[in-house]
Amino acid sequence: MTSHSPGEVTQAVRRRFQHRRERAHQFAKRRRMHGETNSIALFVVGAQRSGTNMLMDVLEQSLDAWTYNEGEPEAFRKYRLRPAHKIERLVQNSPTPVVAFKPISDSQHTDQLLERHAGSKAIWIFRRYQDVANSALRRWGHLELARIRRLATKEPWTPLPEESLTDEQEIFLTRSSWLGERLPAELWRLVNEIYDEGMTDASAASLKWYLRNSLFFSLNLDRNPESVKLVRYEDLVSNPTAHFGDIFQFLQITFDPSFVSSVVKTSIAKHPFPEIDSRVAALCEDLTRQLESALSGHTNEPGNR
Repeated sequence: MTSHSPGEVTQAVRRRFQHRRERAHQFAKRRRMHGETNSIALFVVGAQRSGTNMLMDVLEQSLDAWTYNEGEPEAFRKYRLRPAHKIERLVQNSPTPVVAFKPISDSQHTDQLLERHAGSKAIWIFRRYQDVANSALRRWGHLELARIRRLATKEPWTPLPEESLTDEQEIFLTRSSWLGERLPAELWRLVNEIYDEGMTDASAASLKWYLRNSLFFSLNLDRNPESVKLVRYEDLVSNPTAHFGDIFQFLQITFDPSFVSSVVKTSIAKHPFPEIDSRVAALCEDLTRQLESALSGHTNEPGNR
């Protein structure tokens, strides 16, 4: 685990204090605007590196929404959503009609979250697997392969002596079992069939994209369009006013084009993608087609309502 100098710790504490103070100010501002309100929970889910942070940032611009990202200790512990009764308390005490949570490492429990929280909704966002894999590898590097190896071999992963993990990497790799939770038996078998010692980081990151986005169908989220909205990252960044407007309509809150003024599409196919295992590529391409087909059934074209 990475050690921190006293100066770094002091700066981190100062940033945390400033963050908490700003959130308290924004909370009070929304409370004055709405008073007592009947709030619903929104769960922003999907595969890591698919644009969930961007979606949360846009929601945060709205005075009709209050957001809890993974770093908010009231709602999360070690990147996992806190128990249902604590989440329900946050919803009940919310100053806004919509309370958005980003339980990305709990996406495998989306159906259960919707059942536990009356009136709640979910947004499942997906993105080109090549861009997701590239982004994941820039952030976590070989840890993507280590995660798939652990899934295939069921063996604990021990870092090499020369490796230094950040706190986030330690949690991502060794303190959670989210990738294997509620994974259908056929996908366990698939991982065991595909994984071998020669697997590349890019193949592993792409396989993880496949496993995470397969949950959209294995959890039957495609059969619940009243509560679950499927969105594509590329649509959001290519025409943000139209597609974010569609999201806000789904949530029944007011949209303003200024909310998406910082959304850009420069990250689509920004970096070259290496050749990957042909079996993984075929799986990802097939799932992409399924997601795109489901998307056409989940959304009306913006402007044609």
